[in-house]
Amino acid sequence: SSDSVARLAGDEFAVVLRDTGLADAKVIAESLLGEINQTRVSMTVGQLKLQASAGVAVTPTHGSTVQELVGAA
Repeated sequence: SSDSVARLAGDEFAVVLRDTGLADAKVIAESLLGEINQTRVSMTVGQLKLQASAGVAVTPTHGSTVQELVGAA
């Protein structure tokens, strides 16, 4: 039982945090977003700035299926 990351579609990803409550999940999401949004990738034409947004949902509060949780997030 460990945390995992999965691609849902094109540019959509899910981070599954086992045994993590809503408050802690929000802190982790904010930390991940901070890292991603500060990242710059050097390219021959200049720098590319990464940008992401996130939502947080927990089971069973926000749903019990993947579809329910993704929709709530």
